[in-house]
Amino acid sequence: TVREPNGVRPCAVAALAAVMGLAAAPALAGFAGTDLFIPMAGRGAGAYPSNWFTTVYLHNPNPVAVEVDLTFLERNKDNVTYAPPKVTDTLAAGETRVYENIVETTFARTAYGAVRIQCDRKVVASARVFSKESPDAPLTQTFGQDFAATPANFAIGNGESTDILGGYTTQPYQDSQARFNIGCVETTGAGSATVRWTARDASGQEQKHYDRPVLRLSQTQGFFHDYFKDLELTNARISAQVISGSGKVICYGSLVTNDQEFPKPVQDPTTFEMVYPEGVLAENAAPQITAVTA
Repeated sequence: TVREPNGVRPCAVAALAAVMGLAAAPALAGFAGTDLFIPMAGRGAGAYPSNWFTTVYLHNPNPVAVEVDLTFLERNKDNVTYAPPKVTDTLAAGETRVYENIVETTFARTAYGAVRIQCDRKVVASARVFSKESPDAPLTQTFGQDFAATPANFAIGNGESTDILGGYTTQPYQDSQARFNIGCVETTGAGSATVRWTARDASGQEQKHYDRPVLRLSQTQGFFHDYFKDLELTNARISAQVISGSGKVICYGSLVTNDQEFPKPVQDPTTFEMVYPEGVLAENAAPQITAVTA
């Protein structure tokens, strides 16, 4: 039998290449899914001088049209009892659609919360949450951050935990160079969840913790200094653990600079995603080779 220098028969290489070719799938930014959550979206004034808008980008990578339901889950509301606004759209095969100022234009709301995206085939979505001085200000005068849509099965439940990097605040917090927001969205609708947020220093030592309930299919967010009063950390790791309830949550952090010098204050934001469980990352991957015989 003829062998290559590495000892592998040419026919085996060809067979393996064929199998890998069959298993290959388009590489897309973010995670595709049939039940996705953009964990933060909103329209309204924030801490001075921020004025927030949200644009959602939705892509159908499938060779057929897909019908998609988009639902706005308002902050601190039980969105099972309360009927949240929902729209249904159809995306053609390969189409990418942009929803400018989605909360106000599509859902007719001036509020903060999350966007849920549901469909029968996997789609990809991402959002730009940005601030500008006035509704008619040009794009060149905006400062924004990305919130990638996260599959519902990435959420953590009772007894599970995750981490978020980037925690930051100095005292007095009003004069801190940046403010840090912590938030999450409940994904099941089956029950609420209580999340224990823990601030840890650079060595991982717990400094303070704060317990906050999250209603069904609701979103919640708070300032670092509201959760951890009088604490000063510029390199904090935030742990989030579901300590009670049947709900599951997707968590995130958001760092926003605090330059308020008139007349051109700068509010530059950065998103920090939670650490995703390794098991669900494998489940969400493209089709894999599960058995190869040498």
